[in-house]
Amino acid sequence: MKLVVYVRVVAAINQWVESRGTAADPGPARATPLIEMLLGVAETEATSFEVVRSIYSQEMKTITKRNRTRKKVAKNVVVREYLQCAQDGMTMVELAVDHSTTPYTLACSILEGLLDLAHPTVIAREAEISKKAKFSRRRDLVKDLMSTYFADGAPMAGTFPVASEFKVDGWRLHQDVVECILADDTTGPLVDRIRHTVGLEYEYRLQEQLRQLNVSFLSEDIQKTNRHVRTPDCALITPMEVHGHLCHWVESKASFGDTDTLNSNYKDQFHSYVERVGPGVVIYWFDFVEDHPDVDLGEWRDRGILVVSSLPDEVVPRPDVPVQLPASFTDQTRMLKSRADESSSATASLRRAASLPEPPAAPAQANLS
Repeated sequence: MKLVVYVRVVAAINQWVESRGTAADPGPARATPLIEMLLGVAETEATSFEVVRSIYSQEMKTITKRNRTRKKVAKNVVVREYLQCAQDGMTMVELAVDHSTTPYTLACSILEGLLDLAHPTVIAREAEISKKAKFSRRRDLVKDLMSTYFADGAPMAGTFPVASEFKVDGWRLHQDVVECILADDTTGPLVDRIRHTVGLEYEYRLQEQLRQLNVSFLSEDIQKTNRHVRTPDCALITPMEVHGHLCHWVESKASFGDTDTLNSNYKDQFHSYVERVGPGVVIYWFDFVEDHPDVDLGEWRDRGILVVSSLPDEVVPRPDVPVQLPASFTDQTRMLKSRADESSSATASLRRAASLPEPPAAPAQANLS
């Protein structure tokens, strides 16, 4: 996607958000006008709905972070407001609208505030524990609470002693938190599950396409059994050329590649892949900004990273190129090659027995010894 198109899409999204608020009309009431807006932007800019939806998701994260920085309210103040609103019959989602934040973000702030005011047994407050460690433990505990209560539907009063201590009805607190999770289309455990599922879907799509192209590879699951911390989605046993670029690995990204995403992924993942495995290709299935001045994709290609929005229907297998897999993958690679040779031999025997013509000779496989 050209930068000028991306800027127009972001501007349209921001205009819509400013007119409605980040938490206004939550849940089903928000869904219909949101979808209509996304469809309208996609039609105007001649792009797909999925691409615009991915940009919307990323932009909402940015807006939420910006609002949180601008209007930083102490958590104990938010807790008092919630306690008062609960008495007045106001929901946590409605309070999120007043604070110009997303429902899930406000719910986390309220739970963190309650934990801060809770009995010392809830979060250890020993002198030797640093402030950063306390924050990390509190944040992780809140995330666990969110996921557990949303999944099991158990009342928070059962394992959340703060509820009774501050005269908060456990069932009401649970109901408000679940409502915030369901109403938030940007963050939260429900959104995380959807993103994870979409990511797995596109990884499966990539693997199926590689199989159709007769490109042998090691999946990320196999690589992780060899205890590699940073692993591409597919490490290629048979290298291939994509648009003239030699690739030893393929990474699948079920998202839009904006500037922040590209730079973050390069720093956290792609750079280490090139150093350990060699050059490769990254697929941003929902497109990417191709001409931003802060990201020189031509320079990326020179460093060994090709960025595309889809894998072409035809690639050039390069079995003549030595495989650049980590040493611990050697046994696994040889085993897969041995199975492939056995399968080819068995197929040839069956063809001879059935008097079937032999298929065209395949290119020589790479020497993996």
